[in-house]
Amino acid sequence: MRGQKTMVLEMIIIGLLLGFLILFYSLEIRSISNIKKNIRIIIAVTGSRGKSTTVKLLWQLFQKAGYSTLAKITGTKPMLLLPNGDIEKIERNGIVSILEQKRVLLKRAAQIKPDVLITEIMSVTPEYQKVEAGLILTPNYYIITNVKNDHIGVTGENKKGILTVFLKSAPPDSRILAIEDEKQLYKRTGINSSNIQFLNTDDCQEYGQMEKKQPGFLQSVMFAKKLCQDFGISEKIFQRVISDFKFDQEVFFKKKLKENIIVVNAFSANDVDSTKEIYHKTKAEYNNYKKVGIFCTRADKPERTKSWIDSLKKDEWDFDILFVYGTHFLPIKRRQYPFKVKKVDDTLLTDIHQVKEKTIFFGFGNYVGSGEKIVSFWNNMENKI
Repeated sequence: MRGQKTMVLEMIIIGLLLGFLILFYSLEIRSISNIKKNIRIIIAVTGSRGKSTTVKLLWQLFQKAGYSTLAKITGTKPMLLLPNGDIEKIERNGIVSILEQKRVLLKRAAQIKPDVLITEIMSVTPEYQKVEAGLILTPNYYIITNVKNDHIGVTGENKKGILTVFLKSAPPDSRILAIEDEKQLYKRTGINSSNIQFLNTDDCQEYGQMEKKQPGFLQSVMFAKKLCQDFGISEKIFQRVISDFKFDQEVFFKKKLKENIIVVNAFSANDVDSTKEIYHKTKAEYNNYKKVGIFCTRADKPERTKSWIDSLKKDEWDFDILFVYGTHFLPIKRRQYPFKVKKVDDTLLTDIHQVKEKTIFFGFGNYVGSGEKIVSFWNNMENKI
């Protein structure tokens, strides 16, 4: 008898908890919906590379066209881009969560009541992406910048798997914008949608020189041009925004520190394919320079280090020497490469840059943590010249 009473009590408690969760969930959805119903356009940007740049460019475009526009980028440093043109850093305490979209972005939207809301998708796991895009944001436009082999094993096992997650996370009524070059990959997913529109960067080739300032920028320009067409934004405004665009030095830069030293910040490229493309273009531009790699690793990204180890062994990386900064030196060193591999730390950074011959220092791997320190070191070198 006592056991039955205990079981009944447990069932009542479980029922009450379930009812509370359902009520809480319903109130949250209603609160989010009430905020969004006053926003004319919501744009969510997902993909492997170029999300932050695309969000920033679209924010400037709609602002210049007279729309009150609120945007949020996650990128290397999370920030709110406000309608008055100010940029506000987002202070994070504890674990990063997709609830930031509600607690920070939508909360500010409730205060500002913008015409346009633009944000970068934060999550990488399939479950969270679906909640973030499909329940919290429900955008009118869902931009997929590109698909690269990054977050393998988390978002998906390969490009097809990663793209499948992107597509399944899109709300049914969202207009999906994608790049023409990846159309065959979309077909391989088996997901057919009349909402997908493929765009071609050939329509933006007049801005091709800007690719040197930031690889992949043409894709952002392409999405901006499409939205200009859809919302009747003039060509004059479009051209002015593109020409005035300020590139984020934390995302990418290539500059001369001394007469014989070129440094390349490719840390934020993250994935192998994007980084390899930047490396080969740089090498072709400075073909008579010695090539020194600085590979920055992160303790919390072992899967990314593994993919880099595989590439460094088999792909066309022809460094004269590779320095490993951060964790994971030993598992990297144990493999065989066609170049020397050495460990470097803060105490040796100045020493390795004491070169007399023409040299490219190519930084890649990860930006957060170790990559940030290398970029800071280079900026300090530049300031001392």
